[in-house]
Amino acid sequence: MTARMVRTWSAGARESKYLAAAAIGLVVLLFVVYELGQLILPAIAADRIRDSLASHATGVQVSVSATPALELLFGHADRVTVHIDRLYPLRKRAKLGSLFARMAGTDDLAVSVEHAVLGGVALQHIVLTKRGAQLVGRATVTRAAIEAALPLELQIAERSPNPQTLLLSASTNVLGHTVAGTAIVTVESGRLVIAPDNPLLGFLHLTLFDDPRVDVQTLSARSDGEAYTFAATGRFQ
Repeated sequence: MTARMVRTWSAGARESKYLAAAAIGLVVLLFVVYELGQLILPAIAADRIRDSLASHATGVQVSVSATPALELLFGHADRVTVHIDRLYPLRKRAKLGSLFARMAGTDDLAVSVEHAVLGGVALQHIVLTKRGAQLVGRATVTRAAIEAALPLELQIAERSPNPQTLLLSASTNVLGHTVAGTAIVTVESGRLVIAPDNPLLGFLHLTLFDDPRVDVQTLSARSDGEAYTFAATGRFQ
């Protein structure tokens, strides 16, 4: 082997070592960036959710996870968990819409609210979960809360004709006379609609819930004597 060949081989060997060292350094750098992202980005995403709820919620706890965490930069998380001690009435429907819009960013969502007020009625133990596109929600309301918000005595039939219907019986006192009636809450084309249980008065229906992103599928209720627990399932569009 000539001296020139030896020098050429040595230079090539040194270059290979430099390339190998650079490759190892790049791998280490990417690993460090990945690990830092896993630590920092979920915390930033959780802080953003807490900040968005700060004006109308207290006792907010948020957990966000994504693998890789860089998914969070594109608005997607593997799992989001939110717990709220007390949720105050939303002043704008747009805020509720924005909450639904954010649900599209995760396939696994779990939200729990201990106390909230909706339509003047105090609700308890509200739970909403999202697994893929499937939604499950439930909430409890006491008889006392209903009576405090509405000037009537309400009875809800636990046995309904089908999973898309709830039967409500209500009575109130008007000028010393008891007035009673029955209404039906039904699922119609993904919406919740209430109407009198009388075919002649069917035109008096009122839409309780309607959002193009949520397709309500079933509705149910049960009572323990002091409170009602309502449950609903649906799909996120």
